[in-house]
Amino acid sequence: MKVLAVDDDPIFRAAFEAVLRHHDIADLDMAASGQEALRLVSTQTVPFDCIFVDIQMPEMNGIELAGILRAMDPEGRTQIVMVTGLSDRQYIDQAFMAGAVDYITKPLDALEFKARLSSIQRVHESRLRANAVQEQLAAATNLQHQIDYEDALTPPDVKGLISYMALRNYLKAIGRPRYALSQRIGICVENAANIFVRTNDEDFLDIMADVGEVIVETLKSQNLMVAYAGSGEFIAVSSAIYLASPEQLESQISTALEAYQEAYLIDAVPIVRVGKAMRGSIFARRSIDEGIDEALLSARARPTMHGYSRARSA
Repeated sequence: MKVLAVDDDPIFRAAFEAVLRHHDIADLDMAASGQEALRLVSTQTVPFDCIFVDIQMPEMNGIELAGILRAMDPEGRTQIVMVTGLSDRQYIDQAFMAGAVDYITKPLDALEFKARLSSIQRVHESRLRANAVQEQLAAATNLQHQIDYEDALTPPDVKGLISYMALRNYLKAIGRPRYALSQRIGICVENAANIFVRTNDEDFLDIMADVGEVIVETLKSQNLMVAYAGSGEFIAVSSAIYLASPEQLESQISTALEAYQEAYLIDAVPIVRVGKAMRGSIFARRSIDEGIDEALLSARARPTMHGYSRARSA
C-alpha cells in the first residue's frame, strides 16, 4: 500500500513514520506542509492509496488540503484519513465534508491505530480485487458475452424463483409494517466473477439457475421468496419468525450443490456465502433498495469457509 503522511510537526512526523514502518508500510512518503503534499501527489505516476493529514498546519490547514485532494480524485481512489489533536465536533464534520474517510485523534492509541490501519488496508485490498475482476470481466465480455455480469436476468426454468423487479414490487406492495416484519437474506456466489469469465452466457445462467433451484428447494420450509439480483447474488425474503443461522443455511445449500459438481469445470463450481438475516423497522427511513443492499453486503462481507470450499472443489 502506497502511503503519504502530512504533518508540520517534525517530531510527530518522525514518530508517525516509525509507527507506519513498524506496521510494514514500506512505500511511504512524508510531507511537512499542504503545498509539499500537493507537489508529491501531482508528480506520482501511481497515485497514493492512503494519505494521512494533520489539521493544524500553517498556510494551508488539513481540511483545506483534504478538499483539494478530493477534488483531484473525485472517484475517491485515495483514502484520506485525518490524524489530529482536534476532537471538536465541528472539525470532525468539516473533515468528512471535505472528503476524509476516517478521523484519528492524537496521541495515537497503539491498539486503536492498528485496528484502523487494518481497516484501511482491507479497503485497499478489496479495491485491488475489484479492479482485477473488472479487468477480467471486460476481457470476457468482449470475447464471449452479450449480457453484463451485473444484469439481474432471472435464470431459466427455476420454479419458485421470481424476477428481481417482481421481488422489489412485492416488498413495496406488502406495506411498511409487513416489510418491517419480514427478514431479508443475501446469498452470493463468491466466485461468480470467475465462473462468468470461464463460461458463455448460457452456461453462466445455467449455473446460476442451479444455485437458485438449490436455494429454493433447500430452504422452502423457511417461507422464502427468492430472486436473482445480478453479479452472482440472490436476495431472499422470508416471513418466518425464526430462521436457521447463516452457517446452517450456507452448509445446507453447499451440500445440496454437491450433486451438480460433476457437470462443472473444476474452476466453475459455485461457492456460496449466506449473509445475516436483516429485519427492518416500521419507523426506519431506509428505502427498499437500501434494505436489499444491506442484506447483500452482509453476504459479501461474510468470511469464506475456505477449508470447506477447497474440499468441495477438489
